Amino acid sequence: TSRVTGMSPFEILYGVKPRIPGLAQAPLLFDPVDEDISVRERVEQLKKLGRDREAVVLRTEAAKKQMARYYNWRVTKDPLKPGDYVLLTNETKTKGKYRHLGPFRVLERRLFDTYRLAEPDGTPLKTLVHRDRMKRAQVKGELQNYWYHPTKDELSS
Repeated sequence: TSRVTGMSPFEILYGVKPRIPGLAQAPLLFDPVDEDISVRERVEQLKKLGRDREAVVLRTEAAKKQMARYYNWRVTKDPLKPGDYVLLTNETKTKGKYRHLGPFRVLERRLFDTYRLAEPDGTPLKTLVHRDRMKRAQVKGELQNYWYHPTKDELSS
């Protein structure tokens, strides 16, 4: 059962709860269910299925809006300017290592909230970096080298 829809995909599609093989009761010799009643019940189930699907769509839309609200609340909204210093999230961080690399200088803002960065000596990085991976760094004066940058030995271990 989905947390958002409250129903399983099978139930949304067919309108009945799935039956797991082996858990069903042994068949009876005389089935007491009248065939006409079961057809009428199935028609009612199918009418209810349309209402259930509409409810699933509404719950899914509400969940999408809630996820968007949560993301927009958490996302950093201050754009960086050329010349600002940032720290990058260390994607290869292990226990005992620094959480951020850098600082790096912002060269320019590009499409989709990505930035071109440069090392402290002015060498531009080869790849663009998304804003979600950066944290503003407080640097006083000119910076000559990194606060922390892993060596090749550290990256390979």
